[in-house]
Amino acid sequence: MAEKSRSDWSVKNTRSQQFNSQTVTIAFVKEAVFGEASKRALLSYLMAVASMKYPNQQAVTKKLMALFGANYQVRVQSYGNLNVLLFSLTFVKSERLDPSLVHGMDLEKEALAFLKEMIFDQRFDEKAGFDPAVLKAEKQNLAQAILARTDDKVTVAMDEARQRLFKDKAAQESILGSLEEVNALTLDELQQAYEEMVTTDWRIVDVQGDMSDTFLEKQLATWPKKAVGQDSNTKTLQPRAKRPAVLNRPFSVVFREDFQQAIALAHFKLPNEGETLAAAMVLNAYFGAGPSSLLFREVREKQSLAYHVASRLHWDLGLVTVLAECSLGKGRLVLTLIDEQLESLKQGKIDQGAFDQAKQLVLSGRKKMADSPQESAMEELFRGLTVDFPTASELAAAISAVTIEEIVALAAKLKSINRLVMEKGAAANGQ
Repeated sequence: MAEKSRSDWSVKNTRSQQFNSQTVTIAFVKEAVFGEASKRALLSYLMAVASMKYPNQQAVTKKLMALFGANYQVRVQSYGNLNVLLFSLTFVKSERLDPSLVHGMDLEKEALAFLKEMIFDQRFDEKAGFDPAVLKAEKQNLAQAILARTDDKVTVAMDEARQRLFKDKAAQESILGSLEEVNALTLDELQQAYEEMVTTDWRIVDVQGDMSDTFLEKQLATWPKKAVGQDSNTKTLQPRAKRPAVLNRPFSVVFREDFQQAIALAHFKLPNEGETLAAAMVLNAYFGAGPSSLLFREVREKQSLAYHVASRLHWDLGLVTVLAECSLGKGRLVLTLIDEQLESLKQGKIDQGAFDQAKQLVLSGRKKMADSPQESAMEELFRGLTVDFPTASELAAAISAVTIEEIVALAAKLKSINRLVMEKGAAANGQ
């Protein structure tokens, strides 16, 4: 089924006999707004474990077992300047089950009904029967997830860098929000955020499995509509991810008493026009993604200056980020070596064998992703949110065709915009 956009849903139904299961992914998408991350994060925790029909985790689990061990997940994710609230349900195809177990049950209908109930059958109101113990428990779970980020020194460094990197405060926020805001949220505030989500967010549904178009459209027609005036034909068009504006800041050193090593971070901005995803993926693989990469060979193996060093491509942000973990006092030297390796790449000093390995690494990753219905669903979702995002087959062909000259040309356009070292020190902040 070709992708369809209607007043309430953008629908993509990919029919395949490859897997024994079907995965339905529902996304509610809006532009990220400063101060709303905590609300949407807590909503994701609450809507994963309860609804009016299934008032607690035990009831949800019982229903999932009745759906032959279906897997249900809810989470929030950022993509470019967007905040995406994701619901995913994976369940076995009924034709793969022994008929004696199904007993005439319409598994697809039951699965979609469960999703509908978990998404739209919510009332965050004690008078309506909402159990305050659920709110207390999920606040604690979300708080633990936020606090756990502070125990991971790499995450601490990334959070610090994000606040220094982006101009928009919404982009500076953690997708989980803040501990203070989560603890202070009331049921009234959550109900308001929920109503806004289900009535005004752009809705996307992606199905990876063997569900007929007619059946899917018939089921979605019974789901609640968006608010009047909030449709693709009038006020709200399908959002497209934009790269958040970044700040070009000077080199900084941040001291933390709880650090026992140094973490060096370098951010490089991709050009706004002309680059291709395929070339960026191969460039990243050659530069720092994997044991055969330039940074691994030169910084970790040859110079032995880092315990770990790797680059990562953030296509939705237009960035290539390099992170290195090293000994105290070695952060600046590691950043210098990173710059030197990038400069050699810009000059075309590329090993053909390593380049071929980089392409194979990217292509192998693509094949592994194709074997996962969940990952395939996520790529389809983000493809719909991105202008000119190639199809899976187009991308594979483009990766195979990338040349050394292309990645040299792209490397020459990378702009260093933010460099940071975090290491042990008594001062809370310094330079």
